[in-house]
Amino acid sequence: MNYKKIGTFICSLRKEKNLTQKELADKLNITNKAISKWERGISCPDISLLIPLSDILEVTTNEILNGQREKVSDINKDVDKKVKKTLTYMVDISSEKSKKYLNYIFLGVTFSLIISMIICLICDYVLYDSFSWSLVVSASCILSWFIILPFFKSKRDKAKSVIISITLSIIPYLFVLSILLKNNLIFSLGSIIAVLSIIYIWILYYLYTKMKHKKFKATGMAFLLLIPLSLSINHIANYFIGPDPFEVFNAIINTISAIIVALVCFSMSKKRNED
Repeated sequence: MNYKKIGTFICSLRKEKNLTQKELADKLNITNKAISKWERGISCPDISLLIPLSDILEVTTNEILNGQREKVSDINKDVDKKVKKTLTYMVDISSEKSKKYLNYIFLGVTFSLIISMIICLICDYVLYDSFSWSLVVSASCILSWFIILPFFKSKRDKAKSVIISITLSIIPYLFVLSILLKNNLIFSLGSIIAVLSIIYIWILYYLYTKMKHKKFKATGMAFLLLIPLSLSINHIANYFIGPDPFEVFNAIINTISAIIVALVCFSMSKKRNED
């Protein structure tokens, strides 16, 4: 397969459609660097992208693989249909294998969590003739299972599904934990911190979703947003627990560190765009 020829062909078709590398990348939900590598002959499109790429550029998959246009004929159309059918079948098979492996991993994780809970419960009862710390471990295992469940079972946006799971389960978990440990502060203080943290996580999710091709810039903004979150959590913790003599010093260090990292990320983002 001639990568250079395919890349040159894709480049010419893209320009015919008046598409930039970024616009084509957005349509395929990939990075513009991937398009650049194709067009420079460094790599070629993934098999799962051949059909959507051919539809966007309005050529056959066979023409993309050959790196040149072909004469339109019934034979060529029939060949392209067969190629598309084969590619679809291969993508489906690959997807099914991935799902199968994920199911095996999920079952393994579930089994491990159950075994861990049982062992902890047995040890706790044998050693102390009651269930104390083992209930905390069990609650944590159940929380972990609910959080990872969407990652293995969600069909589309796994990250969003995991965040939703965390959002729905963290407050009930803190409530159960406060009862088991007989400490109301875990729920009162923990809930406020959890809500602020969840809001921050959702902001990060939408930030990276909207700026999926500008990850350095998104990371820089994430560190800047971390500053008000950190200050808010420290202020709330001081209200519930009491003043911290090193609060101002820690706040200054954390703020300066976050700004430095953010500036480095912005610099990397600028350099990446210039390249």
